[in-house]
Amino acid sequence: MLNYRTQPDSLGSLTAGQRSMWAVQQLRPEVPYDIAGFLAIDHHVEVERLTVACESAAAHFGTQCARLSLVDGEPVFIVDRQLPQKLQSLRCIDLRAEPDPVEAAHRWMNDNYHRPIDLFGDQLTDLALLRITDNLSYFYLRAHHVLFDGYGAYNFIRHIAAAYSGSVADTSDVDFSEFALIRDADQKYQQSS
Repeated sequence: MLNYRTQPDSLGSLTAGQRSMWAVQQLRPEVPYDIAGFLAIDHHVEVERLTVACESAAAHFGTQCARLSLVDGEPVFIVDRQLPQKLQSLRCIDLRAEPDPVEAAHRWMNDNYHRPIDLFGDQLTDLALLRITDNLSYFYLRAHHVLFDGYGAYNFIRHIAAAYSGSVADTSDVDFSEFALIRDADQKYQQSS
């Protein structure tokens, strides 16, 4: 189970870019402002081991453990204290019995990607392992753009791969330091010439 230690409830304000994504989502709630992608894995995947690796990434980055809230009408990131009980770090969807598992996987991912996310009620990330055959799976990541950009998603997936292979230590202590680091860098940039 993820451990938030003594983390205060508020993770702070959004960066200028995150605030822009939040604002555009308010203007067009029916449009999913997400990033999504999948990796084809051409060997057997140990689901329990991949689940632990996904939980390690959630702890390392803190992103899956945060959600948005309004404070005095302004969006802020807060710690989702309900998350350890409801976190679905990885869903496993077995499509091997489908007549065309590859087509079924693409249809599932397309439907998932196009479903709008409620920024204040939904989990902002979605991870799934879609089983195509015994030795082919698609690892799918979807995240709202207010939380991840392409570079962040790349690093998140790299951490999962490293944790799965055993090259990084597993931890359940959630690290929210990146939120302040990114926000502080954004504020420094905004105040610069």
